Amino acid sequence: MFFFNIALEIETSLSPDELLQRCLAIELELGRVRLFKWGPRLIDIDLLLYENVEMDTEKLKIPHPYMKERAFVMIPLQEIAEPVAAEYWQDDLVAGQTVLKTDFRIEQ
Repeated sequence: MFFFNIALEIETSLSPDELLQRCLAIELELGRVRLFKWGPRLIDIDLLLYENVEMDTEKLKIPHPYMKERAFVMIPLQEIAEPVAAEYWQDDLVAGQTVLKTDFRIEQ
């Protein structure tokens, strides 16, 4: 099974909580069904970072608590924000993970 992972940097006037709610609504519109935590999913939108904000609530943790353990998250993040990704990159956590790079692009 293959998964496509991308990282986006956006500008928004939404608060972190509002942005999370917007992401969840997009997932729902695209057909995501949440049966159980970490279950299979058609789409998964994660909020990794938000400016210099650090927060830890029941619904939202910033920075994302598992991003540095996942090469499939860190590599796309590194491609768009290398200095930021370097702050979180930990070789020992992503060692042994296989990530295949594609030239797939979405353009407007």
